[in-house]
Amino acid sequence: MPSLTTQVREVAAHLLPDGASTGPEVARALGLSTRLFQLELEKESTTYQKILQTTRQLLAETYLAEGQLPIEWIAKLLGFTHTSGFSRAFRRSPGTTAQGYAARRIRTEAVGDPGTNGSR
Repeated sequence: MPSLTTQVREVAAHLLPDGASTGPEVARALGLSTRLFQLELEKESTTYQKILQTTRQLLAETYLAEGQLPIEWIAKLLGFTHTSGFSRAFRRSPGTTAQGYAARRIRTEAVGDPGTNGSR
């Protein structure tokens, strides 16, 4: 059986686009009381907020790397009501804006991996 952290990440990712990805909502989806949910996460040395932040960051990087969605849509898929909130949250982790991250990924792919001399 997957760890609670893994289960929380999966449920939170599923609930994010609806804006229902709160700790109590995720706990309910997992069949746990809010308090038991918190206690079990403490046993795994984490919190719901840490898992949510990591999940959003990984999804954001994936969506940006794919380059198919506008940033406004990515923000909504990650449960942000405004693009500005998404932009602030994104900037905290990689130290760049979402637009900058996407542009850098596109340039990296256009040039190719230095170890492959630009070929794929």
